Amino acid sequence: MSLFVTRVVGLASVQGLPSLKLVRYGVPPGGAVLQTVLQRLNRCLGNSNSAAAIEVAQGWIELIAESSLLIAVSGSPATLKVNGAEVPGDRLVEVEVGSRIEFGMVRGGNFALLGIRGGLATPPITTPIGSGERLFVAGLIDTEPSPIGEHLPQVEEALMAQIAGYWDHYRNIFVEQPVTFVIESMSRKGIRLSGPLVEVDMLMTSEPISPGTIQAAGPGNYLVIGPDGPTMGGYFKFGYLHKKSIEALFNYPLNSPIRVLFS
Repeated sequence: MSLFVTRVVGLASVQGLPSLKLVRYGVPPGGAVLQTVLQRLNRCLGNSNSAAAIEVAQGWIELIAESSLLIAVSGSPATLKVNGAEVPGDRLVEVEVGSRIEFGMVRGGNFALLGIRGGLATPPITTPIGSGERLFVAGLIDTEPSPIGEHLPQVEEALMAQIAGYWDHYRNIFVEQPVTFVIESMSRKGIRLSGPLVEVDMLMTSEPISPGTIQAAGPGNYLVIGPDGPTMGGYFKFGYLHKKSIEALFNYPLNSPIRVLFS
């Protein structure tokens, strides 16, 4: 069972859960940006928890089904069309052999997922999907499919984060009330934020970092590491976002203010 990729606009890739196998060699863990959404989508399709799906980041992908498939979408609102007809994104969809599937153009968010019953096979190192590729179904099925429901992480009043241990002397500045940042840019590598003007020591020795790490890259300039971000960094570690807050942050629109509550 497989799908043939006929067109890709923007960034689309096959993403499952993150893998730490190659992190010691500097390869980022990768995995879907919206890991909780992926796992819930897999449960609806009856897949195993680790099954991979197609992730689209503000782009578009067109495929031809080379076998009968059961598909579903989740994440940020996106358009799903089968043979030119738009299909509601809140249900399981049966696709016949030869059907044309169009998916993407995320609205009001940044990342959306197209899941297939059985999941997709993934290479050791994930690369963007290109036109002319063939994606194979992995057959990772656990149970019978179930209704979809709501799968996008709820955006809280304030995102939750933990102050890095050696920033204890700044705790009285950042813990008393939520801190406001503004999203300047975003990719799978991470998010650049502007925020409070705080002087930091920029002469740091590189040390391990992971998705959700908040780095102070200069006065008023902050970075949040994403799933494809570096595994080592020399910028000052400011804090760590909680897992649910990482997913929520990646669905905020660009140039929007966010509030982070540190503890």
